Amino acid sequence: MRKSEGYPLPVLEIATKEDVPEIVDQMIAASSNNNLILQLRYPSPEHLAKMDIRMRKVFTSMIEAPDYIMLKAVDPETKVIAATAAWQFVHFKDAELASVTGRKQHADERLVMQPQVIIAAGLVLNDGTSDQDETGGPTIWDVIEEAYQKFIKAWMGSTKSIYLASLSTHPRFQRRGIGTALLTWGHELADKHGVPSFLVSTPFGHPLYEHLGWRDVERPLKLELQKWAPYASNGDMGWGTFKYYYMLRMPKNAIV
Repeated sequence: MRKSEGYPLPVLEIATKEDVPEIVDQMIAASSNNNLILQLRYPSPEHLAKMDIRMRKVFTSMIEAPDYIMLKAVDPETKVIAATAAWQFVHFKDAELASVTGRKQHADERLVMQPQVIIAAGLVLNDGTSDQDETGGPTIWDVIEEAYQKFIKAWMGSTKSIYLASLSTHPRFQRRGIGTALLTWGHELADKHGVPSFLVSTPFGHPLYEHLGWRDVERPLKLELQKWAPYASNGDMGWGTFKYYYMLRMPKNAIV
């Protein structure tokens, strides 16, 4: 059920740097109860504190980047940020970016985040912070990033498109249609420009995306979490298979 009857419609606005602390709190709250990947990466309050700092830096850079828009949904009653969506405009020309984001830039300022930051399903990868495995071998984050790189190379490549880097709703405001409203904003923009949209989804967002017309374009990445969580090897923490889905939405009136 994703109906918003009985609830006021959210106010959709472009986020600013001043919103970043609240955005990070909202995103952590949205993932902390059901995202085992988040629990695996940040298993303690100390890890979460580091994550908070990490995400504030990344999302501040995203808000400043000329090829991103961080959209926030504000609850009109409480005035708090109920949900957010981060959209990246891939291979858009400078003039097009200026018309979409309202920010002008020189060609060499296209991306202000250094090094190139990868965000897949809201999970920050490759932002300069080491997640080296104690054994020196590949980590689960290496596996996720490698699969992501293959996806964008195969499907996005040099294609003009819109990429949904993250979408999350605070638990207090879920199942009110807010996520749908944020997605509809991006869908309308993609339709206006006649470009496809791409995203990486966790199992929790996958049904909503399918409902709104997205489709899988790759086999999902299956991660056996017990392999990466030795302390849960007996299965007593409910660790199982976690999937990442690689999805596409074609614009309306597209010739397929």
